[in-house]
Amino acid sequence: MKKKLYLIFCFFMTLSLCSCSAGKTDNSSTEISTKQESEYKFSTSVHLLGKDFQIPCKFSEIGDLQFDNDTSIVVNENDLYGAIYDGDYRIGRVIISDCYYEDEEINEDFSNNYVCFLELNPDFGFENLDFEYNGFSYQTSRKQVIEVFGTPDEDSDNRICYYLNDDDISYIEFKFLNDSEIKSIKFKIKSDS
Repeated sequence: MKKKLYLIFCFFMTLSLCSCSAGKTDNSSTEISTKQESEYKFSTSVHLLGKDFQIPCKFSEIGDLQFDNDTSIVVNENDLYGAIYDGDYRIGRVIISDCYYEDEEINEDFSNNYVCFLELNPDFGFENLDFEYNGFSYQTSRKQVIEVFGTPDEDSDNRICYYLNDDDISYIEFKFLNDSEIKSIKFKIKSDS
């Protein structure tokens, strides 16, 4: 009799352990697939002026752009925030990391310095700018972006913002003209470099 009770007890314990571990496996695989979808959905790859790059990147990877050092300002102690130009046309702004020190002259060759913030907001609009992000061009509407990315983390007037992590440090922000086309797009990515 004791043997039968012991076997029944072992059977139920084994069954209980199997169902618990099966539940844990399902949850972790769901978390992994959700994370992979999120990483894919919020790609930081950009096509600009014939070049493909991913934020953060070295300034040289963005293309043959000029940084306006004369009007730049220092942010975060030794980073520079300033306008970028394609020829005579201002197409946006960047933050170039780790290139300003009070006791040294600024080396104006920023090619190896990292860009962790990129705002594309051309003076004359996106229409004549070779630009694409995640299949979106300047003609992408607010509704189309929301259909692809889902409900924004921030939504106000003609601006929507998606956080890339569980904080508001890394994000992608879109501004629209009358909800019908992109006016500006910002990428701010926390860098480990």
